[in-house]
Amino acid sequence: MIYLRLGGDVHENFKINRSLFFDSIITSFETVIKILECDNIDDVLCVDNIIIDSVCSNIAYIFIISLDCSLIIYDFIYNNILSLIYEYKQRFEYMIKQIKSNNKIIFIRFSNYIINDTTIKKFKKTILKINNKCNVILLVFDKNTEHSITYI
Repeated sequence: MIYLRLGGDVHENFKINRSLFFDSIITSFETVIKILECDNIDDVLCVDNIIIDSVCSNIAYIFIISLDCSLIIYDFIYNNILSLIYEYKQRFEYMIKQIKSNNKIIFIRFSNYIINDTTIKKFKKTILKINNKCNVILLVFDKNTEHSITYI
C-alpha cells in the first residue's frame, strides 16, 4: 500500500514524505487534477511557464501559465528556478510511477472545503487514464470539521 499526499492545506501533524510532488504544495484540488492530466510534465515545468511571484520566509508563491493556476510551496529551499524544476520533475515522475504500479494507493488531501462529486469523478477518471487498473482511495481530511471523508 502506498500513501500519496495531494497538496491542500499544510498539516504539520501529517507529513508523509517531503520528496513527493504535492507534499510541500498548497493548491486547489482542481489544480492537482490539471497537473495529473498533463501529458508531458516538461511542457508544464519549464522556465518560460513558471512565474515565481515572491518568496518570503521560505514560502514561494508560484504561477503556472499554461495551467492558469497558482501554487504555494512551503519549505522553499531552491536557490534558482532550474533547481525547482529539476526537483519537481523528479517528484512528478515518481508519483506517476507509483500510480502506474499495481499497488493500492491511498491519496490523502487536507482541505478546508468540500470537494464536489463532479471533481471527485474527474480525479478518478484522470487516475484511471494513467492506469486503468489502479486500486485507489481518496481520503480527504476536512480542516474545518477535523473529520475525514473517503471517496472512490
